[in-house]
Amino acid sequence: MSGNELLENIVGSLSFVEKTCDVMRLVDPLKKESGLNLKSGENAAENLNATCFDFWERGHVCENCISMRALNQKRTTVRVEEKDGSIYTVTSVPVLGNGSQTRVVELIKDITKDGIINFEGVEITNLRHLVDGVNRRTVKDALTRVYNEQYLMERLPPDIIDSKKKGVNIALFLVELNLVVDEKNGYDPVQVRLLRQVSSVLNKMKQKKGDWISKFGKMDFVLIFHNVTENGAKRLAKRIYEATDLLKIEPAFNDLKFRTVVGFHILSTEELTPDQFIDKAREYLLASDSRNPKNSSKSYEKEFDRYLLSPREREVAIAVTKGISNAEIGNSLFIGLSTVKKHTSAIFEKTRTKSRAAFVSLMAHPVSN
Repeated sequence: MSGNELLENIVGSLSFVEKTCDVMRLVDPLKKESGLNLKSGENAAENLNATCFDFWERGHVCENCISMRALNQKRTTVRVEEKDGSIYTVTSVPVLGNGSQTRVVELIKDITKDGIINFEGVEITNLRHLVDGVNRRTVKDALTRVYNEQYLMERLPPDIIDSKKKGVNIALFLVELNLVVDEKNGYDPVQVRLLRQVSSVLNKMKQKKGDWISKFGKMDFVLIFHNVTENGAKRLAKRIYEATDLLKIEPAFNDLKFRTVVGFHILSTEELTPDQFIDKAREYLLASDSRNPKNSSKSYEKEFDRYLLSPREREVAIAVTKGISNAEIGNSLFIGLSTVKKHTSAIFEKTRTKSRAAFVSLMAHPVSN
């Protein structure tokens, strides 16, 4: 069944269409395309071949894309929108098209004069601000004020398609905070402050207009960057480590002893779903996480506390106990070889050891109190 036949069949089955909407259109929210458009009182659909967000004259993709939500959740969704001082409702209905392909029909209606919402006397600028605020709260994480996981799953699929269309790569960074959250009571006040600080730090990493960040799970974040090289991605990972390391020295976070783990994957020609894309970044994260105490057969935290090792020195020390070379430690932590040597020298000085072998022996057979 063609798109035109599909839309005409729907119109035929909804004889009251003129009473329910002013514009009815068939959209592809993945490609952000609006092909067929039927206005109230017209019998034939017009083929516009335009982007779906052109209708709102904003020049960018809608933050609160309810057509992607309708597609993902396979249910009808509704939002309010503003254009030229008028208020509209947008109803997105998922429908079955060719084969198993699901498409979305949008019903757009001007409700400015219906008395449903009274914005009389409100200037257009303020009106748009109010409506945008409502839509933004739907896709923002209340705690960290970055995008939420729902936005991630609605924005990432179109971004993948668009990057392939434009012939540019797209990089996904997974930033994990190794911090335990109480399942019953949730975040404590210090953890809340840390999450907000980390989200603020990560938000400043964005380089281009299309880059964005979202919360993912309880303690993780996903960052999306466009047109990034492998070396550029490694430099970004290093910046993330360095920026979050600075938070570790704040007195308020001393007791948390959190660690940041960063993984990334660059997508160019691969065919990956959003879930697979995230899994690829997680694989890199796990492969590079030689410094994570959870992956160590023995915990040295008490010894590290005894010798007053800094958070970064602890990361290097764990790698040393595993026999990892200085060069490999540098690659894993995204720091230079000279910096690794500086940390190992500091470790040897604090523990009064003179070599790697002596330090490993000390950790294996710690001095009793």
